[in-house]
Amino acid sequence: LLADETHDLSSTITLKGPVRNVDGEVMVEDGPSLFQVAGLGGKLKVSNGDIATNALRVWTGAKSDGAREPGQTCADWASSDQAKLGVIANPSNDGWLAEGPASCAKAYRLYCISK
Repeated sequence: LLADETHDLSSTITLKGPVRNVDGEVMVEDGPSLFQVAGLGGKLKVSNGDIATNALRVWTGAKSDGAREPGQTCADWASSDQAKLGVIANPSNDGWLAEGPASCAKAYRLYCISK
């Protein structure tokens, strides 16, 4: 789940019905609400269990409302140049969509959504 220079997070995926985490817990009742709700950090899970550390970060390229953050998508996710920036997020708190920029030379995880 990544925003890019021309697409917000909500336009990169169509979600219908409730969105559940890997444990089957409902995170939001309808897909579009996913990008309008703060505080999902407590409901996010990784496939091998709860997110256990505040050190975990993910790339999003988005603002806290899921809108793209132009100029902060690691050149449309094609660059690992240390001088370029991409937005990262913290899945364990309210910064689950956007925490701030980080160097594109860093390695972070991605959010994955499946049916």
